[in-house]
Amino acid sequence: MLNEKPKKCLVCGELFTPHKYAHANSKYCSRKCRRKAQHYNKLEENRNRNRLWYQKNKESEIQKNKEYRKQNKELFDWYHNKERFNGLKDKILKRDHYKCKICGSDKKLSVHHIDGNNHESENPNNSISNLITLCSSCHHKLHWWQRKNRQMTSIQDIVRTMAKSIEANRND
Repeated sequence: MLNEKPKKCLVCGELFTPHKYAHANSKYCSRKCRRKAQHYNKLEENRNRNRLWYQKNKESEIQKNKEYRKQNKELFDWYHNKERFNGLKDKILKRDHYKCKICGSDKKLSVHHIDGNNHESENPNNSISNLITLCSSCHHKLHWWQRKNRQMTSIQDIVRTMAKSIEANRND
């Protein structure tokens, strides 16, 4: 039997009339929306499973981390040592007024190497003009964008591109 009453898609919100061969209880306007919903549901399912596992195993995980840090003390001391870069991180944060140069946030700040040559590179470029303050969210988005586009850019290009991305997300 054909259901003539329009329904609202649970994913995109668009009104649709289920196809005459579709189930009368259709929830999605298209296969694309159904796949999105299934993907999201799977992500939520995995998140919940991981959350439960962590709650159950929290103490042992904390203990494992402590043991690992004890066994690798020199590595952790070196990595977390502020003097390692002669206070360069603090200088950059101060120069940028303790704010992300892209979104202006003052939370979870880090220093990004514009040319990608950081402490893990053979020839790290720690010149002040190559460093910029970013919040963890913008830093993550920037690295994703750079991997996707396979290119390093100038500070102006970074700020311009990321600002457009942030603005586009606000308008959605």
